[in-house]
Amino acid sequence: IRVKTTLVAAGGRTLASDFTTPTGFTTAPPGVLVPSMSSPFEGATAVSINTTLLLNFTHAVNTGTLTYNGTNGPCTGTFQVSGDNFVNCVGFPSHVFMGGDTQLTITPGTALNYSTLYKVRITTGLVGAGAETLSGTFTSTGFTTDAPPALTVSLTTPADGSSAVSTSTTFLLTFNYAVAVGTVTYNGSPGACTGSVQVSANGFSTCAGLTAPGWAGGNTQMTLTPASALNPGALYRIKVTTAVTGAVGNILASDYTTPS
Repeated sequence: IRVKTTLVAAGGRTLASDFTTPTGFTTAPPGVLVPSMSSPFEGATAVSINTTLLLNFTHAVNTGTLTYNGTNGPCTGTFQVSGDNFVNCVGFPSHVFMGGDTQLTITPGTALNYSTLYKVRITTGLVGAGAETLSGTFTSTGFTTDAPPALTVSLTTPADGSSAVSTSTTFLLTFNYAVAVGTVTYNGSPGACTGSVQVSANGFSTCAGLTAPGWAGGNTQMTLTPASALNPGALYRIKVTTAVTGAVGNILASDYTTPS
């Protein structure tokens, strides 16, 4: 495309010289169906895990040749979206064609995984309404989904700063997202502090023993019970380390320690 210096801006400004696109674009050969990603665009990052996909085609599509996974699982169909190099594919409940069947809009049935590179594959089984065919299997460069939200935690019971707390109290910690429960470890008996959740009265040199935690609220609430009575008159603090992660891979920004 060329724009000449005779094109003048409304304010009177002119081009320094004729502009010509350095690369240009090439139209599809007759009889060849060429797909392209419109949204998310190729190489996009921080894409929402609830994104809708929009693809353009150089010719109208024979819509009956579009097939895909109805649910997440091993890849099937002429249209595939995968985050693991097409071993497993994203499931879609339905699709919409627009623009005279040259634009495909399709939304995953469930949220995508965080921090994952997804690619789109279209096989030669997809053909145009005029019998146009792909020159070969189309595989997109891909797009990367957004990182998971940060994980946070707070002590709900007993409230931080409480006094006259029972030596047999239980602790309730509340997280803003579901926790990967396998990342929670602790001292089973009093001794040197270990694990990702610690309860200590001496700056975490030694820790109280705890029983197996209980979970509620979709694994957002963790209840801990001391394995034996706490020391009377002692100031205890609770620490949750960054080894505790969320169910979707989200992490704590830093170790959480009750301040009071």
